[in-house]
Amino acid sequence: MKKNAIVWFGFFCIMGAALLNAQGHSDIIQIATAGNIQHIAQAECDPVNNQYLVVWEDYRNNPVESDIYGQFVTDDGSLKGENFIICDAQGDQWWPRLAFDPANQRFLVVFEDNRNGMDQGDISGVFIDSNGDFVDSPTSRADHTYGICTESHDIYTCSVAYNYLEQVYLVVWGDNRSLGDVQGEQWGVDIYGQLVAADGSLILPADPEVNFAVDDADWYEASVPDVTYNEYTNEFFVAYGTSFANGGYVLGQRVNHQAQRVNPDGTIGGLAKPSKTTSVWPALFISILFNNGPDCLQARVCARIEYLPSAIAKTDATRDTEVLVVWKGQNANTLPDYYNDIYGQRIGFKHDGEKYQTVYLALDGTENADVSNFPLSLQPDWVNPPDLAYSTYDEEFLVAWGDPRNGGWENMDLYAQRLGIDSADNMSFLDDDRINTVTHTENIPIDITEVSETSPLGVAHNPSTNKFLVAYQYNDASTDRNIYGHIFYGTEMFTDVGSHEFAPDAFELSGNYPNPFNPSTTVSFEIPSQAEVSVRIYDIQGRTIAELCEESMSAGLHMVQWDGTDDQGMQVPSGIYVCRVQHGRDMKSTKMMLMR
Repeated sequence: MKKNAIVWFGFFCIMGAALLNAQGHSDIIQIATAGNIQHIAQAECDPVNNQYLVVWEDYRNNPVESDIYGQFVTDDGSLKGENFIICDAQGDQWWPRLAFDPANQRFLVVFEDNRNGMDQGDISGVFIDSNGDFVDSPTSRADHTYGICTESHDIYTCSVAYNYLEQVYLVVWGDNRSLGDVQGEQWGVDIYGQLVAADGSLILPADPEVNFAVDDADWYEASVPDVTYNEYTNEFFVAYGTSFANGGYVLGQRVNHQAQRVNPDGTIGGLAKPSKTTSVWPALFISILFNNGPDCLQARVCARIEYLPSAIAKTDATRDTEVLVVWKGQNANTLPDYYNDIYGQRIGFKHDGEKYQTVYLALDGTENADVSNFPLSLQPDWVNPPDLAYSTYDEEFLVAWGDPRNGGWENMDLYAQRLGIDSADNMSFLDDDRINTVTHTENIPIDITEVSETSPLGVAHNPSTNKFLVAYQYNDASTDRNIYGHIFYGTEMFTDVGSHEFAPDAFELSGNYPNPFNPSTTVSFEIPSQAEVSVRIYDIQGRTIAELCEESMSAGLHMVQWDGTDDQGMQVPSGIYVCRVQHGRDMKSTKMMLMR
């Protein structure tokens, strides 16, 4: 039997869950309670070890200078170790973001680094492995951080995503190294990026003072970017807010692993143009015109893969994947400038036989010629920026944000919205019972208290156990802002994430995640009763490649990981493989694609 297969056992519960006002979630997790100010929490999952890393800005060491701290949280909601310093260099370190590399089992944490002064900001990165130890890159400083952008100018937020097929990160940020003149005013913030190898070395370009422009158009100011990785197109998708004299938009830009901008029609080589009407324009206009700028147009983006168990290949006229972009912003024709809401836009990628074309998707899945924005929340007030994550198992997004509907900014609560996608590609607003009864004026409360719970917050999903972590700032007192969290079981938001069991009605094979994959993937299946179960991998000629497990298993959900090696521990080549799961006399199989 294969010795290096990792097997997870878990259970889901099928039960009606109440709304989340103080009962539809796990116990509150006190992630950082050092007093003073801890805020701007972000989270990412390590599915190999079933844990999350939460990072945040922290003022415990100096009330006027922020450091970056971190904390590991296990999948059952307990803390692993204590809060630890990620960077405490001189000056402020702001706006941490992070991504996980499953092959090397390490996180890349990136942040604004002002150790050289407020007007000479940099982007720095640091590796932290699954044990909480620092891992140096070829250019690491004595404090284990290394420079990603050292051009020394003003920086405006950053984000990072990991392409596991090419083993490369894309780091993006707002950058004012060049200035433009828009309608008589100086507008100089562009979106820049840097490709970082898995060992931390800079690639394409390799100079931290050069980097490359993701969007350097000169008729608007762009900032507050977010980035996700889309496995099917093997591209990054960057979303960001823009502003100019008369308003602003949310834009999106496709970037490949060779630092090339990809046009919405799938062609490569688009250059920034002086106006929206000039062709070819590389960026995609995601929102309608808003009347406030990038401070309100804080976009977050998440990729969704539609897994096809019997046909992984890219087929003509088939939309295999999409991303969901959400943001806080306001339509110019509605409320006063200081009011804003949560909006969203579905972006699909349609293969035409040669390349992927970008298309706008409505809530019902139809392709539109123009944007099809929809509100996730409409309140007579304002909201704090949202974050989101996607559950492959449930085909649902979970979007969360800070919301003052119950008492203004002093009583900012946490709200969420589940967005389910059915077999007909309709996206619906879902309540806890998975019935389409929620509207954008209701939403789902995560926590309602008499003190302020605010964001920016972080949402992370564990594909191995189908759990979400929401990490956020909680105002314990007028001067104390600490980091707390909740863990949810899938997008079914249960009272206790670990105490429920059920027996499925039938043997079901859910497929594997991720797919395509490199270097490892997780196969998920449910069995209705205890029985002998075997999981084996075959090549397309039907030859046995690896036996992952053969043992008695109890009823419930089970997950088995394959690391892309055969029974002798040798790496197998790229290609299509078949995973066969046998439960008693029943047998099911699924195709999976390994791309090295």
